[in-house]
Amino acid sequence: MSGPSVKRPNGVIRLENPEEMRDLRPISIRYDRNKFQADFETIPIEDARLQSSWGNQLYRILLTAKEKSLKDEFSIRIE
Repeated sequence: MSGPSVKRPNGVIRLENPEEMRDLRPISIRYDRNKFQADFETIPIEDARLQSSWGNQLYRILLTAKEKSLKDEFSIRIE
């Protein structure tokens, strides 16, 4: 299985499905790009039992606050 196709315009992370899963709808994650920095991390899978279902790696989305504060309001929307 190939990795995800990720598009990141203006506070939207759009996850496209790999070719072999085109019948599934893409997923969008909407966040405030003025408050968060979006990064991606590849995590290798070393457990053979998990590899048989999930492949050789997973991908993690990291949303990190640009400013540290004790109180704030925000929303993250997954569609």
